[in-house]
Amino acid sequence: MKQVKSMVLMSILSVMMVLCLSGCGKSAVVGNWSLAGGESEGVKVDTAALKESLGLELDMSFEFKQDGTFTGVFMGESSEGTWQEAEGKITATIDGESIECSIVENQLHMDMDGSTLIFEKK
Repeated sequence: MKQVKSMVLMSILSVMMVLCLSGCGKSAVVGNWSLAGGESEGVKVDTAALKESLGLELDMSFEFKQDGTFTGVFMGESSEGTWQEAEGKITATIDGESIECSIVENQLHMDMDGSTLIFEKK
């Protein structure tokens, strides 16, 4: 009986160890992302079209770090925040404001008021 308990305990510990190690992988969001375009009401535009339509120089990028923090740059202004990933969604938070993101076909999609900003990894 003691041998059976030991085998069961070893099996449980082995499964727990595999689960812990599989959670140590690097998230797909970790890295540098630059604005590539956007989508609103089913219409996709690239960065050049966004710049032209808004009349602004759109310099927007993010660096997501493994430690759950990120730095965002928008038109020369830098901000820092935190991020977390759950159920395939990334939630980025700056100054108490949260934005939901997701990785779609190797692009970071950031949903904002019915529109989506699309970033590509650099």
